[in-house]
Amino acid sequence: MSVTLSVGNPINDVEKFYDLPVSTESGFRSVIEPIAEKHELTLIDWGTFSEVTKINLALFLEEIEIIREAILTLSDVSIQAKSHYFSRLGELAREAERLVKERPDIRLLIG
Repeated sequence: MSVTLSVGNPINDVEKFYDLPVSTESGFRSVIEPIAEKHELTLIDWGTFSEVTKINLALFLEEIEIIREAILTLSDVSIQAKSHYFSRLGELAREAERLVKERPDIRLLIG
């Protein structure tokens, strides 16, 4: 299993088949989820799908940045893994922001 970003209400084939890989499920469970729980983040429960829209985009981006910063401080994760997750979450944030800007009524699903 893996965690990906997809479009919940696609209006064309590009959106229908849009799929941005974020993390493996094991990586989510061992790296991202513990940080989200520690900081009581509300939009990072990717065991089921989380929905991001223009309404909660700002909060989502804030939460992603909290996780990215926390990843860099982990002592039990390799530099390579830190770099990987930092990069993937940065791409997730940029893409979510871009997609909502291009189509304000879009519903993004992460899970």
